[in-house]
Amino acid sequence: MRALILSGLKLLFRNKGFWFFILVTPLASVLLLNIHQANTSYYHIDESTLTELSDPDYKVAYYGGEGKYVIKVYDACGSEYSEFFLRSLSKSGLFGIYRAQALGMTPEDYSERTAFDGENDRMGASLYISPEFEASLRDGDPDEGLEISVLSDDPREDILTDEINIICGRMTAAFGTVPDGDVISYLESSEEEMPGSSVVVVGSARDTVLTNTQIDNKTSIGYAMAIMSMGYVFCGIFVAHTIMEERRDKVATRIDITGLSPVAYFLAKFVTGLVGTAVLTVILGIGFFFVRNDYGISKLSVLALIFFMGIIFNCMSIMIGIFAGDAMTANIIAFSLWSFSSMLSGTFFPLKNVTSMVLFLSSLMPQKWFMDALDEMFIGSGKVAIMVLCILAAYLFAMTGLGSVGIRVVKNGE
Repeated sequence: MRALILSGLKLLFRNKGFWFFILVTPLASVLLLNIHQANTSYYHIDESTLTELSDPDYKVAYYGGEGKYVIKVYDACGSEYSEFFLRSLSKSGLFGIYRAQALGMTPEDYSERTAFDGENDRMGASLYISPEFEASLRDGDPDEGLEISVLSDDPREDILTDEINIICGRMTAAFGTVPDGDVISYLESSEEEMPGSSVVVVGSARDTVLTNTQIDNKTSIGYAMAIMSMGYVFCGIFVAHTIMEERRDKVATRIDITGLSPVAYFLAKFVTGLVGTAVLTVILGIGFFFVRNDYGISKLSVLALIFFMGIIFNCMSIMIGIFAGDAMTANIIAFSLWSFSSMLSGTFFPLKNVTSMVLFLSSLMPQKWFMDALDEMFIGSGKVAIMVLCILAAYLFAMTGLGSVGIRVVKNGE
């Protein structure tokens, strides 16, 4: 087994392709780590935000995320009363309020607009605030100043109606309490006197709540992980090439005669790839000295995380080489593995509002779990080490078993 490892290392370090990836991928990763930019597509949206639309024709389907009930508002009132009403409605956190200033819009115009929205846009409901909204509140009949059109079968329609009734009831009562005073100031002061409440956001491994700075840092590290994973994948593939050569030159048959078990053979190739993975990571670690940005977590911890990810990809690539019939097939599978795993794991872009099938596929990708481990590192969780070791053990156990079975199947086929 020792002789097999040494011969494999000689072949690996003589491979020009290996030296290409061992130099280029760490360099590209360091360059990405030095680029610090805002990644607003990853940011968590403030749950009490009232979003302004620049034009009533602007579609709100583009904003339909975060699991909120989307409401498009045509504000023909444009007063402090409609402002207070909408901001109060947005504070519940259940609704995404998107307001278009529509001064001069009549109920008839709104009816036409609703028919258009129902066919060309996507939202839970639309809301029209008439110019007589303030007068309707003073008269104690706010329904005269509001018109709601439900444009979906979302059951949260009832919650929306109840919330509107509560807010309008408070505003109507305020007119009765301070008929000649500043009603809005009275309402705002009443809110301040109400018992405080706190919203606890429960983050899962898939959606841990980070600050925007942490999200920026995580995204930069994710890009570096994606590039490094390509280096690790092809490092394993170059080791897999030696398996194919040994199979072609009947060396594998002579090795089998020695009585070496398929598991031992696979482990010998794994150790060879592990050395290559370590060299690749050491070069990245040297490059870390030139990274100017502070990521809020230890660079050594990030390096260790990337190394453990590399071990998995190294093992995975060797397994691919065992099942692949030739080097070209193995290379194509390896590149496809890197491409799809990077896209489905969230290293390139956030996986928000995707289907359950995409989430299932994402859970199979190693980078996804290491991105989750990054979340835990950013929030200072003490379970990162156990989490990473469990991930590593699960993947290695599965791939060592599959690789050993593959060696036996290929041998029997020959």
